[in-house]
Amino acid sequence: MTDISLLDLSSQELRKLPKNENSHIIKVLDVKKNCLQKLENVEYFTELNELIASHNQMMRMYTVAKLTKLVKLDLSNNHLMSIEGLRDLVNLTWLNLSNNKIKIIEHLSTNVNLVHIDLSFNSISYITNLSHLLKLEKLFLHSNHICHLTNCQHFLPVNLLTLTLANNNLNDLNEISQLCRLGSLREITLNGNSCLEGYTFNYRPFVVNWCPSVKIVDGYAVDDIENLKAEWLYSQGQGRKFHTGQHAALVRYLTETCPLTSHALETEQERKLRLVLSKAQQYREQLHRTSTPNIKESGQESLMTRSLDPSILKSTTQRLSTGSESCQGTPNSMSRSVHLPVTEVNSFVQSPPLPAASTMLPILDSLPSPLTPSVPKSRPIIGVQTPAGEESRAPTMEKLQMIKNKASQMNGIENKDLHQSAIVIQKAWRGYQTRNLNKTVSKLYQHIQMLRFNQYIKQMSKDLVDTKSTLEKEHKLVVLQMQAINELWKKVNSMDNKLSSDNGDSNCVLCSTLDSKVQKLQDSMNRVLRCVNPSAQSVAETQTDITAVQTPVEESCPNANTITRPNFLPLSKSCTNQVVETTIAPTAMSSDI
Repeated sequence: MTDISLLDLSSQELRKLPKNENSHIIKVLDVKKNCLQKLENVEYFTELNELIASHNQMMRMYTVAKLTKLVKLDLSNNHLMSIEGLRDLVNLTWLNLSNNKIKIIEHLSTNVNLVHIDLSFNSISYITNLSHLLKLEKLFLHSNHICHLTNCQHFLPVNLLTLTLANNNLNDLNEISQLCRLGSLREITLNGNSCLEGYTFNYRPFVVNWCPSVKIVDGYAVDDIENLKAEWLYSQGQGRKFHTGQHAALVRYLTETCPLTSHALETEQERKLRLVLSKAQQYREQLHRTSTPNIKESGQESLMTRSLDPSILKSTTQRLSTGSESCQGTPNSMSRSVHLPVTEVNSFVQSPPLPAASTMLPILDSLPSPLTPSVPKSRPIIGVQTPAGEESRAPTMEKLQMIKNKASQMNGIENKDLHQSAIVIQKAWRGYQTRNLNKTVSKLYQHIQMLRFNQYIKQMSKDLVDTKSTLEKEHKLVVLQMQAINELWKKVNSMDNKLSSDNGDSNCVLCSTLDSKVQKLQDSMNRVLRCVNPSAQSVAETQTDITAVQTPVEESCPNANTITRPNFLPLSKSCTNQVVETTIAPTAMSSDI
């Protein structure tokens, strides 16, 4: 890059960006450590690839919207309140907005080429969806106000390599479970959160238990002991049985299983693990020495496969059971702290094996099996005759071969369960590794899921079409039924009108006949009363009672047409008898007439 393409205006106490006649050829613009409140005249730098404007007083960043060729942007240590003006910066790969006042991660939907984002020392309280940034490798979010990692397994890109979450407000260590799908994650920071205040346990194996690809935690490399503990937490322990909200139970469990120990207080379990690692290293060296020079070693085996060899585990257990001498023979390089810097990882792998396991001697055919009773120390010498009674006691090749066969059979029966357990654990680990770390298998799984989704959508579409046709048929049937009901209702109304008009005259005649009948009944009653009691007062009272019961003709006839009993109401028994009597009375009167 020539000097003409670089314009350095840093540390000049500028309050306004000056114009430049060579602005169309400048590639890099450095205006850090000034007093700029906004980037005026920056739109004239049309060919700008890198802009450094840190340590200023800017509150808005929309002025960079016209710098479409910008690749690197540094606006750290300002007073920015939000992310804006980056929609047209499709070539942007490096973004630094640290030490500002940003509260939400937003407006990055078009910046799909971003590889590095630094949003540390801001006021961000949660992580938004960044899954569309498929090229993102480093995301710095330390020293913010993040209190949870909800949906981060879907919001963060799968190719992320570095994630810093130190010095936030995470109060539950189980939030790490939201990062289980980040199969490429190599480095993570968590120190300074409230969930790790005053902790008395080693949380690093728990982190590796959820994120097996992590190699560095809080700036220190994950050693082989921590990998073994993480492997045990995943396969046999309860590393993945705790959920969000069970932080207290997780702390109690990790305090028991993964305590913090010093060099002098190293637990017996860690000694066993270190011995297993040294045995595995020696075993690999022996395989390498015995192999032919033309055949190259295929590669370093995984830690799971190396550490679970049944012969190594059994030999380790037998060695530890003999006494503490084997543990005291461990070199100093094997008793270091679990927190190793990145630069010391290779030195740990290259440490020499245990002195007691430096060589492997072949078993001679002449030696007896350790499972047989002890033989006398004095062995027969060739050429010297033995007594006749002691000939049967001398070891022969046939007896030794029989003892060796019997010992091998017993060892095979004992080691059968160990072999089966190791095979099951290895299968589980390889299956997990294939499902989560093999991109080909994950792509095939996604393809199968998409095919199933398409089949389900087609079936749902077909069901919707059938349901729609059925509903249309039912609608037509309902319309036809309503039309038929309307026609029937019209006919019923017309018939009711005719019946009401015909019954009007008959009702009037009926009322007049009933009135005459009542008058005759009243006269007959008066005669009977005069005969029984000739007093006028009683007659008057009786006549008054009868008159009170009588209904005038003028009031009953007009209401006959208007008040009619509905056809759908049931008649009581008394009303039915009254109607029958009223219908019989006119018939009798007509016959008398």
